Amino acid sequence: MSSNSIKTPSPANIHNVVAQTSTPFSKHTIQKAIGMLNYLALHTQPDIMFTTNLISQFISKPTMSHWKLVKHLLHHLNATQGLGIHYTKAQQNKDELVGWAYADYTTSLVTKKSHSGYLIRFLGNPISWTTKKQ
Repeated sequence: MSSNSIKTPSPANIHNVVAQTSTPFSKHTIQKAIGMLNYLALHTQPDIMFTTNLISQFISKPTMSHWKLVKHLLHHLNATQGLGIHYTKAQQNKDELVGWAYADYTTSLVTKKSHSGYLIRFLGNPISWTTKKQ
């Protein structure tokens, strides 16, 4: 599969795309892809965690719309393959533990549930991140 460059991990209208009904898609293929994407999201690519988590909610009945989101992520990974987490020595102003959190309230058109997540950095380096459905 060729991957064209896309700089964002998900399209702006991701909740509309997920809510679309479309042609059923191969369960095995999408499960395999989501497994690979989950590994990357947990270990090296925190930017794809939200989209990967969202798509994984539909792996029991995947559609072509869900597969298009998987392909979008693959294109994004192709465009950002030189980027990653780089751990550095502590700098003078980076000697603290810092965290960020986010939440979106019921933006999912399918589940009507909200999502939340966080990122924690220590000495300027990311050490923990997650996203989940409430």
